Amino acid sequence: MEASSNAAKAASRRLWTMFVGKFYAEEEYVREMKDEEMVRMLLHDGCFIIKHLYNFVQGYNEEELYVTRWAPAQLRIDLGMLENQIPFFVLEEIFYHLTPQTFQRKTMMRQRKRHKLLVMAMWYMLKDWFQLPRHESDELYEVIAQEEVHHLLHLLHLAHAHLVNVDDDKGAVLGLRRRDGSATNQQQQGHDKDDDNAKAKANIVSAAQLRGLGVKISKAPTKRGGILDVRLRNGLLSPVLEVPALTVDQGTVQLLQNLVAYEQQATPPPSNDDEHPRDYFTTYAFLMYNLVSSTDDIAVLQEQGVLLNNFGSHETIIEYFKNLCRGNQRSGTEKTHIGKVLQGLRDCSQNKAYRYWAEAKKYMDSPVKILALIVSTLLAISTVLQTTVAFYPK
Repeated sequence: MEASSNAAKAASRRLWTMFVGKFYAEEEYVREMKDEEMVRMLLHDGCFIIKHLYNFVQGYNEEELYVTRWAPAQLRIDLGMLENQIPFFVLEEIFYHLTPQTFQRKTMMRQRKRHKLLVMAMWYMLKDWFQLPRHESDELYEVIAQEEVHHLLHLLHLAHAHLVNVDDDKGAVLGLRRRDGSATNQQQQGHDKDDDNAKAKANIVSAAQLRGLGVKISKAPTKRGGILDVRLRNGLLSPVLEVPALTVDQGTVQLLQNLVAYEQQATPPPSNDDEHPRDYFTTYAFLMYNLVSSTDDIAVLQEQGVLLNNFGSHETIIEYFKNLCRGNQRSGTEKTHIGKVLQGLRDCSQNKAYRYWAEAKKYMDSPVKILALIVSTLLAISTVLQTTVAFYPK
């Protein structure tokens, strides 16, 4: 009996070491720690995080944290790094015992405290990403409370994924039609699925090239959703690509890197076509990588307010998105909402009508070429009239 108990404890210790070592600290470092040392480390860090979340929600500036101006921003970056993720159930347990007890049933009390902790964590982690509801009973918080939250970075991922999945078709090219009036490839029936899967990871043209094809790029309405809320809509004369504004600074680049890394190691691609792939940020990174292929592309996005550069030169941003996508894998089908947008943009770039429009636009954008076209047209008409008069004299 004692041997069985010791074996169970050893197995539990191995699982705990693997879990903590995978996200929170180096596995070699954790393996050498005693149980008491590990628990003390988690307790101290957990208490600090909960205190910081509470002070943030209350609007209280911690004196020890504001010794330098960059410390608060750096702490938020650090708490979003994949290697610093303390298991969320540890935070839940500490928060449950630290907060005052009530006469409610224990189960109900634990659920309410967990809900409160989730709301506090979301207000902190999602700051500047999108505006969160003020009421704790909002549907967003209720939905997240039903999920198993692994850590703070997973919570950030869950919130973005919920917003884009509320309306699963909002990222699709709804009713998009070609300039000749025919349906796009995405709307045609009986297309080859294997061929679609093979093209799913193909590049799309850049922002400047999309503009040349007649696709209008605009900033998505503010406060509508997070940075994943990319949409391709029908415009009056041409499709409109709506992209949420992205401020590229030290904080956002770190969080994006860690969210992509989390998807790559924690969310395997779906095993069948009915499952939802979870590579939301990976696909978003792929979209941005394609849009910013040159400095001209960045100029187009900055002109529309889509890209706000507080990170460095244009070349630095191009290199950042290139590195963000290097070596990462996306699911083979475009079933995420951004994936549907990517497919719609491919349809535009492969359509001959859009290419003809781009060639014609080259002439319309140049006054000299327009004048030459008018003169040549008038000369052609004059030649036809003279020939007609010569054949049919009075």
